[in-house]
Amino acid sequence: MTRALTSKVPALLAARHARRAAPLLRAPLRLQARAQLWQSPAPMLASQQTRAMRTSAPALGVQQFKLADIGEGIAEVQLTEWFVKEGDMVKEMDNVCSVESDKASVELTSPFTGKIVKIHHKVQDTVKVGSVLIDVETAGGAPAAAPAPAPAAAPAAAPAAASAAGGAM
Repeated sequence: MTRALTSKVPALLAARHARRAAPLLRAPLRLQARAQLWQSPAPMLASQQTRAMRTSAPALGVQQFKLADIGEGIAEVQLTEWFVKEGDMVKEMDNVCSVESDKASVELTSPFTGKIVKIHHKVQDTVKVGSVLIDVETAGGAPAAAPAPAPAAAPAAAPAAASAAGGAM
């Protein structure tokens, strides 16, 4: 009886192995079938063909530097000193201002490199967390809304010069 059992063991193991290996052998066929399901007979739109990964906000012309939460439970701070003024150039990590709360006195640094366009608060103002401190014009974007040069003045001066030249002839 043991002899009959030992002769059947290799066959049982082979059948067991075949059952376990079968899904692995059929996997490429399943992947091909799935790939065919995703292929559509209609042409894809251009918006569907291109994909991009969005990593961060694009560099805009003017970036707003907002007061971040500087400590637990602090809702507002008092602005004690400005280290910059409008029109100054700042680099990333340059000191911008000093603020004070009931728990700490902190010097804030610029997260941007560029030109200070606008300062939103004065010294000794109480500033709430999340409000804008300064606007910084960065190099990566368009310039801030600056007053347009007066091109109309140049053409107006040209006819006056022409009439003066014409009168001298």
